[in-house]
Amino acid sequence: MAAPLMGFGFYGMSQLSTLPARASTHFQECLVISMSVAADVILLEAQSQLVPGHGYDTGLLHDSLVKNLVEVALAGGVFYTLSSDAAEYWADVEFGHLQADGSFWPGYHYLSQAVENNRVTVFAAAAEAWRLSAGILDAESAAMLGGGLMKL
Repeated sequence: MAAPLMGFGFYGMSQLSTLPARASTHFQECLVISMSVAADVILLEAQSQLVPGHGYDTGLLHDSLVKNLVEVALAGGVFYTLSSDAAEYWADVEFGHLQADGSFWPGYHYLSQAVENNRVTVFAAAAEAWRLSAGILDAESAAMLGGGLMKL
């Protein structure tokens, strides 16, 4: 009579080849969400800088600032624009413009300042996206492996 065999093995290696694509997809999805929250914080700060006598006349620009997701490409990043469709002059107030007398008015730079003041918020949002995507990958891996060890 032959001796019974006892051993162990690991299965689930076939999923390893899909890890980079899954990691990219999850990180991108999490970046879209976390950067959206960061863009909201930046917009609130930009709006707080638009006060009567400083970029706020009618309130149209203040009330119509929006963020828009414009590009999602992991190699290039996740990008949001900050602008106003209703107040088409938003760029003039931000960046400055030529006046009727030919002089240049330099602008208030309310969006640029809000972005600069919230760099830590943007980096924290990227770190949160990385943490969330790692959690998703961990959960997927656990589900795929289902224990991972197989008795022979």
